Amino acid sequence: MASPKFVHEAAAVAQVNTETPANANTDDVYTVKLTDHLGRSSSVSFTVVTTETVAAVCAGLYALMAAAKAAGEIPWTLVTTSDETTHVEITADTAGDPFTIATAITDGANGAAPTLTDAITTACSGPKLYGIAENWDTGAIPVSSDTPILPAGSYDIYGGDYTSGVILGLFTREEGHTGDIGSLLKPLQLDSDTGFNLDGAGEVHLALTGATATVNITGAGSGSGDGTYGMVIETGEAAMEINISCEPSESVGLAPYAGQTGTFTPINIASGTVKIGSGVTVTDIVVGSQAEVTCEASPSGDITIRRGGEFARNGSASTAADIFVEAGGTLIENAGGNVSGNVKISGSVDTSQSNHTRSWANTDCHRGYSINDPGKTITHTAHVTYNECDHTTHDRGEDYNVVYSAAS
Repeated sequence: MASPKFVHEAAAVAQVNTETPANANTDDVYTVKLTDHLGRSSSVSFTVVTTETVAAVCAGLYALMAAAKAAGEIPWTLVTTSDETTHVEITADTAGDPFTIATAITDGANGAAPTLTDAITTACSGPKLYGIAENWDTGAIPVSSDTPILPAGSYDIYGGDYTSGVILGLFTREEGHTGDIGSLLKPLQLDSDTGFNLDGAGEVHLALTGATATVNITGAGSGSGDGTYGMVIETGEAAMEINISCEPSESVGLAPYAGQTGTFTPINIASGTVKIGSGVTVTDIVVGSQAEVTCEASPSGDITIRRGGEFARNGSASTAADIFVEAGGTLIENAGGNVSGNVKISGSVDTSQSNHTRSWANTDCHRGYSINDPGKTITHTAHVTYNECDHTTHDRGEDYNVVYSAAS
C-alpha cells in the first residue's frame, strides 16, 4: 500500500486521433461523436448518397467537422481537423486537454458492411490528468488499497472514471487545495471501501462509490453562482455515510441536479449550506446548529433538527418516519409530501413560504414550540398534543376549529 501525492508535473501533450472509414455504399451513414474534457458532446454524420470512395467519405466528414467549428459548436471549437484522404485527423487545440471519440455506422445494406475505425495516434498528457503516472510522486497511478492524497495548492484535475478494478484505501483532499476537480458532465469517479476525507475549495464534482465508505467533508467552496455548489457528490453503488462540517458560507450538493442520484445513510450535517436532491435515497438526516439544509428527497428514517439548524422540506418529498424539531431549530415546511410518522416540535415550523398542502400524522408540541401555518396547509390526521404549551403559538390564521376525539 502506497500513499501517492498528486504533483501535477506531467508535460502537456496534444492528443491526436484518426477516423478511418471503409466500404462506402449507398445509404451508409458514418457518425463521429466528439466529447471534450468537460463532458460536452456533439456529433456529425455523413450519409453516402451513391457508392463512394474512402476519400469522398473523408472529405464529407471533414467538411461537416470544419463547419461545426466555424459555427462555434462546442466541442468542435476545441480541436482542429484535417482531411488526410485515407482518414480524418483530429488534433486538440490545447495540449493537455483530452477528448474522446465514439463512432457509429448505419449499414445501408447495399454492399459490404461499412466500418469507421477510431485510433489514438498521440495520447493526451498534462498536469491536470489523474490517470498519468508522472502526476504522482510515486511515479505510478494509484492502484487498489493505495491511499492517494491531493495536497494543498492551486491546481485543477479533470474528471474521468477511475473505478474499473481499482478500489482505493482512504482518499484525502487536503485543506488548502483550491483548484477545480471534474465537471458537471464529467465528474472525477473514484471507488473506495474505506472512505474519503474532503477539504479545500474550488468547484468540485465527484462520483464516489464504495460498499462501506464514509465521506467526511470538512471544507468546500461556495459555488460559482446561484444554484451551484462548492462540492457536488454523486454515488453509484452502495450506501455511504456522509458527515459534513463546513463553514456556513461553504456549500455542498448531494446529487442536487436533475438526473443525479445517490444513496447516503445517514447524512449528518453539523454546519454548512447543503442541498439534498430528489434523486437521493436516504434514511436518517441530522441537521446541526450551523447548518442550512434544503431537501427534495424522501427520507425513510428520522429527520432531526438541532438548535440553530434550519431544514427546508421542498418539492414533493414525503417522510416515512419522525421529524424532531428541537428547541431553537427551524423546519421550513414547503413540501407537498406527507409525514406519516410523528412530528415532535420544541422549535419552530413555518409553512408561510409555500401553498402546498400536506398531511401530518401524530403531532406533539412541547414548551417553546411555534407553528406558523396561516394558510391552513397542514391537515393533522391523528392526535395533536400540547405539553406545557401556549396554544397561541399554533397560528392557523383566523376562523379555524380544532376537533378533539379525546382529551386528557
